[in-house]
Amino acid sequence: MNFPDRSTLHLTHFGRRSGKRFQVKIWYVILDGDVWIGSLDVERNWVRNLGATGRGEIDFGDGPIACSCRRIHEETALARFREAIREKHPILSRVIAPLVRRKRPGAFRLTLDAQDPSH
Repeated sequence: MNFPDRSTLHLTHFGRRSGKRFQVKIWYVILDGDVWIGSLDVERNWVRNLGATGRGEIDFGDGPIACSCRRIHEETALARFREAIREKHPILSRVIAPLVRRKRPGAFRLTLDAQDPSH
């Protein structure tokens, strides 16, 4: 799939207990043909929900696309993600990073679901 060259996408995540739908607007990058997203704070609710449910929906503005979400633990992959974010958002990524210095970062690799009718 050709992904749009935008800075953000809308992520729908589902409550780990309630199953309720929530939406956040976040940065993303394309690595190895997949969408990667992350946070500088793994305690944020959307990170915890994706980690618990392993599923979400992304929307670049043309409608939601169901996806599987795999948490990245390998340090080399996390480093590649952080570098890709720094390249895509060179100024803001450096401004924001010191503000969350004591937080634990995390990232997810998203795989679009084959059953999604829009693909």
